[in-house]
This record gives sequence, structure tokens and C-alpha cells, in this order.
Amino acid sequence: MLNIGGNFFFGPCENRMSGLDLSGVTTLKTLNIYNAEFDDLNATLNSAASVEEVNISSPQSDSGPLDYLDLSANSNLTSVGVTAMYTVGPSIINIKNGANQQLIELRLEVYNFYFPIVNNWETCIEADDPVYIESIITIFGIAPSYSVTTDCSN
Repeated sequence: MLNIGGNFFFGPCENRMSGLDLSGVTTLKTLNIYNAEFDDLNATLNSAASVEEVNISSPQSDSGPLDYLDLSANSNLTSVGVTAMYTVGPSIINIKNGANQQLIELRLEVYNFYFPIVNNWETCIEADDPVYIESIITIFGIAPSYSVTTDCSN
């Protein structure tokens, strides 16, 4: 298990993650990323081929909230959790990895420590099997507006 993150109460990591390559870590099964800023989070995720469980809260890029979350290179996934904290989440989550039937759960959550909770998150989930993915989506907290399709570029 690898945990990377900032503090939920005080904001993201002070230092941006740059060039984190996990391709040599063949036994990594769980990757938790909380309130952390990456130069290229998708490159890091794509390099983590062995990962089975990914939990990402408030994904950030150097220009702000991450708009596109790419898990298409992660064919061993059994569980994915994406939480939008304080901000909107990715507008596209790509889990089209050729192995969607291995997924047991896709968790989506909008969470904010402050009230009222503002829910502006709309996401398109790109999947190999939209019907199956729709059946395994679980919502914690406030539900984002989402659609599941084979192609989010529509």
C-alpha cells in the first residue's frame, strides 16, 4: 500500500509530485492519493500497472483540479474510489482498460467539510462495459451527476 497526500484540513501537499514512476513496483496493490498535486497524475497512475485498488480524493494538477482521470492502463483494478473534496472532480474518468469485469466497485463521492455542500461535479465515465459499470457504482455522501458510456468525447 502506498499513501500519498496532503492534509484534509490544511490543504494539499506543499510540494508537487513530479515524475513519480511506479513501473518498477510490481507488488503495489493499493494506491491512495489524498489532496496531492501532481505534475502528471495520469502518468503516475499509468505506471502503476500492478495496482488493484485506487482511491483518489481531490485530484490536482499544476493548473488546478484534474479534469481527466486516466485509469485505462490499469487492467488489474478491482476497486476505484474518486472523491471530490472542496472542488469539482474530473469531468472524465476513463476506466476503459479491457478488464472492467474485474472491477467490484466504483465509488463516487462529493464531500466538503463546510456547509452547505456545493455539488458542481459532473463526470462522464468511459468504460468497456457501461451496463456492468453502472451496476457497480456506489455513492457515498452527495452523488455527482454522472453518465457511463464507451466514449466520453460525444
